[in-house]
Amino acid sequence: MLLNASGCLDALTAPETAEMLDAFVTKTVTPLPRGGNVPVRIAETDVGMLNSIGLANPGREAFLAETLPRLRQLGLSLWVSVGGFSAGEYAETCVRLEDVTIELNLSCPNVDEAPESAAEIVAACRAATALPLYAKLSPASWDLGEVARACDVDRRDPVQRRDRSDVDALGRAEQRLEVLRGGLGLREEREDAAPVVVDDHEGDVDAA
Repeated sequence: MLLNASGCLDALTAPETAEMLDAFVTKTVTPLPRGGNVPVRIAETDVGMLNSIGLANPGREAFLAETLPRLRQLGLSLWVSVGGFSAGEYAETCVRLEDVTIELNLSCPNVDEAPESAAEIVAACRAATALPLYAKLSPASWDLGEVARACDVDRRDPVQRRDRSDVDALGRAEQRLEVLRGGLGLREEREDAAPVVVDDHEGDVDAA
């Protein structure tokens, strides 16, 4: 399945590009509007782009009332990326969604994290909705396979996908960011890049 990375494509601005995908993933939606981190929020590196956007989005109510209806008019299969700062906030958004696939953004490295574990957030969301759930996990976890297995609440949510690497110290590039913490999107030609892949059913971790 070919998907865009959340936040890297605006289907309303570039519908022709979005139509080339199997499904379109929205920018992460949080309960309240967020302006994101203060600039500078993007810095180039030798191996890719370091970003610290900070989940800028119009908030859940504006997304449901304005953005989602416009996206539906494009006739695309939709994945809604859901964010929050507690398990309850994630679940509250999930229960409001219909006829979409849900991506739980559990891996944004440049905002505060929810106090609950990834598994607790997935469990709360699974209790709130019967829609398909995908948990986007951070490779910074001490044991990503164990986190993935813990998130697989009832084996109906088979895939846990990795986000970009969490970078706390990347030399001069990171120092150019106002918020000194960001996610690194690697260029494809980097020979030593090894994205983490979690097995669909067993939660085993491999380097692809």
